[in-house]
Amino acid sequence: MWTVAGRMRAWWYDQPARRRDLFADCLALLVWGLLFAGEGGADHLAWALSAAALLALRRRFPLPVLLAVGALHVACSLPLAEQFHPVAAGAMICAAYTAGRFGPLLPSGLGLLAIGAALALGTGGDLDLDGWLSWTALVLALPSLFGLYVRRSRRLILVLRQEQRLAAQRAVLEDRTRIAREVHDLLGNKLSLIVLNAGAIELAGGEAAERAGVIRQSGCAALHDLRRVIGVLDGEPAQPEDAGSCLEALLRCSVQAGLPLTVELDWQPDELPPAVSALVHQLVREALTNVHKHAGAVPTAVTVRSDSTVLTVLVANEVPASLPDTHALGSGSGLSTVAERLRLLGGVLVHGSTSDGYQVRARIPLGGRP
Repeated sequence: MWTVAGRMRAWWYDQPARRRDLFADCLALLVWGLLFAGEGGADHLAWALSAAALLALRRRFPLPVLLAVGALHVACSLPLAEQFHPVAAGAMICAAYTAGRFGPLLPSGLGLLAIGAALALGTGGDLDLDGWLSWTALVLALPSLFGLYVRRSRRLILVLRQEQRLAAQRAVLEDRTRIAREVHDLLGNKLSLIVLNAGAIELAGGEAAERAGVIRQSGCAALHDLRRVIGVLDGEPAQPEDAGSCLEALLRCSVQAGLPLTVELDWQPDELPPAVSALVHQLVREALTNVHKHAGAVPTAVTVRSDSTVLTVLVANEVPASLPDTHALGSGSGLSTVAERLRLLGGVLVHGSTSDGYQVRARIPLGGRP
């Protein structure tokens, strides 16, 4: 039994809120009409059904439904009794509450006054003032005032929720600013020292001057990227970069670091979506970083080709004679991140050992997701 009740409750709350409200209104009016059907017979039940049909539209058209239910109230309840019959109360309470909750304030108030006046005039001069005041207060005034209270409360809740969202956004911005400052303090000074010392070694000349120049250029590029990332964390809009120039600079740094590199670039970065161009740069950067780290100065080929349908990126290196000291370093998550971003663009990334070395290959569709 409890299982059935739980399923019924779950089914009930799975329904849209408007459908639940409509069902509750109709059921309440039918029950109310059946309670008094013995006194008024089929007329009372027909009135309840008519009011239920009208209340189906009460949230969308609160004022017209209020006036229509009031007209039924005046036309149907007075001929059945000398004073106001209780069967009219259910629909009037719902309509008055909806007018206060959703309807325009001044027209709804005037409509309620008109309904009360029509009920008073419809008695033909036999008005019981105490009964009329009690009926008007219970059926018209209190439900409409309660609806107005709910309206004000809901608006206050919405304002408070909006303030909470704004406070959360401010907290996120403050955290991003704090992180940006900490990153700048922790890394900016150290990178600047590396660049300065590399520049001093380069000026001194000798065998290490060329390598020092590579370190200096890489440090300057790292500082530039760090400032750009800090600017984004600090709320500044990201500035688009020339993907072609960035890729060429990346390849040039690898050659200066002693990597025997064969390059074939057959693509137009300006004609591609920015996300694709940036992803190509990231893929080549991660692949070359792995070559430097795990294979050392071995012959490597970088190929980027694009046509109207697909863009292909290939980075292949030969087997090293001996593994470098940095072979075991790294988290191994660089290519995984690139593969996930490729998947979001509809592309695919394949990497692994081959008979003569290691290969990283990516295909990105340019006509949308396959």
